[in-house]
Amino acid sequence: MKRPVSLIVALLALAGLAAAGPSDPVLARVRDRYRTIATMSAQLTEVLCSAATGTCKRFTGKAEMKRPAKLRLEIDQPEQQLVVCDGKVLTMYLAKERQAYRFDMAKSDQMLTLLNPLDGLLDGEVVRSEAGDGVLTLVLAVPKYKDYFKEIVLTVDEKTLLITGIEAEDVAGNHAQYEFSDIKVNPRIKDARFTFAVPKGVKVIAQ
Repeated sequence: MKRPVSLIVALLALAGLAAAGPSDPVLARVRDRYRTIATMSAQLTEVLCSAATGTCKRFTGKAEMKRPAKLRLEIDQPEQQLVVCDGKVLTMYLAKERQAYRFDMAKSDQMLTLLNPLDGLLDGEVVRSEAGDGVLTLVLAVPKYKDYFKEIVLTVDEKTLLITGIEAEDVAGNHAQYEFSDIKVNPRIKDARFTFAVPKGVKVIAQ
């Protein structure tokens, strides 16, 4: 059975920066900013690189997030995919293959949800940081994610304190890069957006 290897790998799964302490004031400001955010939407570009195959794949689409731990990704290029998480179950639907892969979040942590800035991502400590050209770069160590990631790097807009980029390498060497643009803060997003309604004729495969 064919499986969506490039994205499934990412789901399952910066040099020259100045030193910074765990109580870094920049991260504190970013945390304060995100405490005011209940929902968020943005245009998304993601690049996923597999350590096993040595290949990378680029995806574009739209992201929607809502507390607590809700996520929706509508991928339009290179092929249509839909990722929906209601905080308990994550479903990835491949329109071309007419198949949906379902993950129980209690049994299987996923990279996409771990890196959700409206969830636990900002619970980490700053290892190194850099500021310049209106951009803040924060290298994070997140203790509760130590079994998943070697390093997480955030790119933050210095003016708005919104995260515009996330890079992460997991312990298996897989690399993920997410870039956000046209970010909208606290738009009205219904909970139904984070529930997957199975289209007629689509096979659902539990992972």
